[in-house]
Amino acid sequence: MEPLQGTEFIQLSENTPAQFVLIHIPDKDVFISNWHPSSALYEDVTEISSIKYCMKQLTAILNRHNIKVFTVRDCLKLNKQKLEELAFQNLTYINTENENNTYDKEKFKKFLYYCSDEYKKSIISKLYPDQLVDIIITKPTYYLKYVEHNTYIEAKQINFNPVSGLVFCRDQQITTQKGVVIGRAFSSQRGAENEIMEIVFKNLGAKIIGRIPEGTFLEGGDFFVAKDDLCMLGIGLRTKIEAAYYLMKNNLLGSRRFAIVVDENDLDQQRMHLDTYFNILNSVYCVVLDFDDCFKVCGKNVNRKVYLFDRKCEDGIKSDNEKIKNECGFYKLTHIFENFYDYLNYENYKMIKVSNKQQEEYMINFLNIGNNTVLSVNPFFKELVKETGVTVEYIEFKAVMNMYGAMHCATQVGRRMTA
Repeated sequence: MEPLQGTEFIQLSENTPAQFVLIHIPDKDVFISNWHPSSALYEDVTEISSIKYCMKQLTAILNRHNIKVFTVRDCLKLNKQKLEELAFQNLTYINTENENNTYDKEKFKKFLYYCSDEYKKSIISKLYPDQLVDIIITKPTYYLKYVEHNTYIEAKQINFNPVSGLVFCRDQQITTQKGVVIGRAFSSQRGAENEIMEIVFKNLGAKIIGRIPEGTFLEGGDFFVAKDDLCMLGIGLRTKIEAAYYLMKNNLLGSRRFAIVVDENDLDQQRMHLDTYFNILNSVYCVVLDFDDCFKVCGKNVNRKVYLFDRKCEDGIKSDNEKIKNECGFYKLTHIFENFYDYLNYENYKMIKVSNKQQEEYMINFLNIGNNTVLSVNPFFKELVKETGVTVEYIEFKAVMNMYGAMHCATQVGRRMTA
């Protein structure tokens, strides 16, 4: 695999045919995280070989549609120097000995060398690329103690801090109509993923047009390029309003209109991102959670308000929410929708509603690859949308779904790739 220097990865709209898909095939990162699924933000235990099988089937289908598939691991290996630098940062040696000791000076001198950056650098330089990637995805820390025999050093303890959610490579960034914007994870468990994915996109030669600064959060599952002139961003549990302002102020979207979908009452892990309760089937139909059914089951109002901004509007309106600005950058607030369904009607979408149970079974989290074709992890989805004329291809994805995500979450898509 060679880097594609000068390549432009952009998202024209969710209905534009996909040209490339980036995925991560988990290994030791999920193997370790699986020992305590909840702390890794997983829904349940999973199994590595089953995940790899899911990804193999996904790759085969995408290739059949002439869509290029890149893996995070292969992309990291494109630049050996950067790979070694990142591995060096993620491998930690800690000397646990007290400096005021009475150890043999020559032996202790060797111990100190084995704790040093110099020794670590020498080890990094000898490892194979796949071993370096394993360091990056597991982040090992060695707590080292002195001994009087053998090599004069032992590992008292070895800790790992794996990047547990890298398989959901939608979330670490967004791909807009202008290029790639590196996000910032809300959960500390996923904080290291943004840096990893930035290197991945740099190695591919993609155009990185921005980075979400400290103090705010942006996750890609909350973002859609819905139409040629419209982007959507969910604000709530993970992505925060300051990220929306950053995108507008720095002119990173490319679209004329920008819809901010605000969740103030729900804030539930089951509906953590916009793509968990809404998705775009084609230019006519969308699939959305039945909020009334969800209320009957969960007992709370999960409706979202929508604030629509336009960069070509001369006279905007006043916000009814102190957290939502009247204007930002070239964008001005033009419409407020009290109900998410009212907004979708305004955009002329025909809605296909799914029940709370169907949503929990990831019926909404499908992947639109263009050409009126979608990939679904739910075997009953084809029947649901049979009147729309959309072609549905089913992929068994249970092992990935156990990690609290599905097809849309596990793919980062480029709708145009040109040198």
